[in-house]
Amino acid sequence: MGAVLTAGMMLDYLGLRREAALIDAAVREAVRQDRTTNDLGGRLGTKAVGDFLCQCIERT
Repeated sequence: MGAVLTAGMMLDYLGLRREAALIDAAVREAVRQDRTTNDLGGRLGTKAVGDFLCQCIERT
């Protein structure tokens, strides 16, 4: 999640605020739903978390 949030920070810095906000919202939703990797207390692998984040972003 840290790398994903860092990418969001980069987008914000580049002036892509909407895209950065979408990433931030997707990460928050993943944490709320416990859709995280083991290092954050979840049970999913990195691919599953990435897929979930993409689904969150695509829904908006």
